[in-house]
Amino acid sequence: MQIDDGLWPPAMFEPQREIATHYHEQGWWRPTTLLDDLVVRRRETPNAVAVRSYHAEGGSESLSWSQYADRVERYAAALRSLGAGPGRVVAVQMPNLWQTSALILAVLRTGAVVAPITTTFRARELERMLDCLKPVVVITVAEFDMYNHATALAEMRTRLPFLRTTVVFGDGPADINFHKYFEQRQWEPLALADARDNPDRVAAVMFTSGTTGEPKAVLHTYNTMYAGGQDYAVQEEVGPADVMFNPHALTHMFGLLYSLMMPATTGATAVLLDEWSPAAARTVIDDAHATLVSGSPQYLIGLWEQYPELTTASISRVITGATTVPPNLVSKTRAVTGVALQSFWAMTEVMLGTWTRRTDPPDWSAHSDGRPGAGTELDLRGNDPIDRNNPAALFMRGPSVCIATVGRDSGKVTMIADHDEGWYETGDLAIPDGRNGIRLMGRTADRINRGFVVPAADVEAELLNHPGIRDVALVGVSIEGEILDEAVAVIVPSGPPPSLNELNSFLTARGMTDWCLPTQLKVVDTLPRNTTGKILKNELRRELRVTATGGAVFR
Repeated sequence: MQIDDGLWPPAMFEPQREIATHYHEQGWWRPTTLLDDLVVRRRETPNAVAVRSYHAEGGSESLSWSQYADRVERYAAALRSLGAGPGRVVAVQMPNLWQTSALILAVLRTGAVVAPITTTFRARELERMLDCLKPVVVITVAEFDMYNHATALAEMRTRLPFLRTTVVFGDGPADINFHKYFEQRQWEPLALADARDNPDRVAAVMFTSGTTGEPKAVLHTYNTMYAGGQDYAVQEEVGPADVMFNPHALTHMFGLLYSLMMPATTGATAVLLDEWSPAAARTVIDDAHATLVSGSPQYLIGLWEQYPELTTASISRVITGATTVPPNLVSKTRAVTGVALQSFWAMTEVMLGTWTRRTDPPDWSAHSDGRPGAGTELDLRGNDPIDRNNPAALFMRGPSVCIATVGRDSGKVTMIADHDEGWYETGDLAIPDGRNGIRLMGRTADRINRGFVVPAADVEAELLNHPGIRDVALVGVSIEGEILDEAVAVIVPSGPPPSLNELNSFLTARGMTDWCLPTQLKVVDTLPRNTTGKILKNELRRELRVTATGGAVFR
C-alpha cells in the first residue's frame, strides 16, 4: 500500500451515500460527533465528574468535564504539532488512565484516525499492526505488566520508516517524553468548539484477535460507534446519574464503548482501574458507588468472589458478553447484586449487536444473548431445522457494523457494503432464542462434527456445573482418515481431576445426548484467552493431537 506524506489511504474511506442517508433519516446516525458531546458536557455540567481514574496500588484522580475537555484541547494541540491530522493515523497503546481517554479524544480533534492498541500485544504483533497502519505518531507506556513497551518500540523503530515520532508515558527511550511535551509545555488549545468533523469519516481503527484467520484492521466511523451504544443507553436509561465501571482496556472495543463513548454521550461518570485485580475492583466499585458494571464473564467471576451476598447496594445494572455466559454466573450475579445479569453479543466489527433487556425474565441471559438494537438485522443461515443440534451461521447488517476491514498482513481491503448486500458474516454460530433474539453456540471454525454438530457451548456450560471443574473448553480435533472429529474436553480442575467416564456420567445424568459427550479428556493448568476472556480454541487445536491409542496430548 503506497503512502503519500504520511497519509493512510483507508482513512479516506466513507460509507455508501445511500446507506448513510438512510441511517441518518432513521435517526440511527447523527450529524454530530463525540467532540460535540464533550462541548455539551463542559457547557451544561462543567463541574460534574467526567472520569475517576484509580490505581490498583492505591490512589486515584478525578477530572470534571471542564478539566477533561481542557486536557483534550491541549493534547490535541501537541499532537497537531507532531503531524497528526486528517488522513493520518495515531496509535495509542496505553493502560487504563484518564490520560488515555483524553489522548484518544485529542487524536480525533486533530482530524486523525485513532488506532487504540491494547498493552497485551508484544513486539511481534505490534510491529505487524504498525506496518499495516503506517501511523505518524505512536504513543505508548514505558513499562506495564512487567513488559518494557518503550524499549520494544525503540528496537523496531528503524524498520518503520513512516513513523515520525514516538511518545512514551514514563521514563524510556523515545523521541518525546509525554509529561514534558504534553503537560509541561504551554499549548494554545485546539478548541473543541471549532471542530467541524464529519461524523461519517473513519475515526477509529481496531484489530481483531485473528482467532479464525488473519487479524484484520476494522474501520469504524463516529456514527458506527455511536449506533453501537446509543440505543442501549436509551433503552437502559443510562444518564448523568450513572457511574460506569468496566475493567477492560480503553484501547479495546469493550472498554472504549463503556468507559469513553457512552459516558460522553450520556453524561455518566467513567470509572477506570489501571491494572486488573478483583480485590482492587471491589474497592473501586464501592468507593465510586458504581451503578453500571460491565465486563466479560471471566472478570465478573473473579469480582463476585470478593463479595458476600447482597453487599453491592449501588449497582443497578450488570451486563456481560464477548464470550459464552456460564449459567452459574447468572445466579451468582443476582445473589451478589440483587439485579438480573444482562448478556450481550458484540465483536470488533460490530460495536453492539444484541443484548438482553431488563424486561426479560430474570435468568434470561443463561439462555439468550439478546435481541438486536434499532436498525440491526440478523440472518441465521443454515439448513432447517435450526436448533441446538444444527446451529446456523450468523450474519448481521445495520448501523453499528464497521464500514471496512483491512487484512493486517495481506492488506486486503473489504468494503462491507459491497458484499452480499451489506450482510456481514460474523463467524459465529447461533440459534433463535424464542423471543426474537439469538443464543450463540460457538464459532463456525470451532464446529465439532460427531455425525451431528456438537453444541459446544451447551456442553461447556453443563461441565462448569461439575464441582471438580474450574474452567473448560470443548475442542474438536480432526484425525486423518477419520470422518468424525474427536471432542476433547480440555479442563482446568478445581481439585483432583475427574475422569472422562465421570464427566460423561455427569452429563448423561443431566440429560445430554450421547453424541454430545466428550470423547477425550485433557487436564491443563490454565486455558488461553484473549483480552475479552474468549477462549483461544485455535491455539488449543494447534497444540492438541489425539494419539492412535485414543489419548489426548499436546504436541
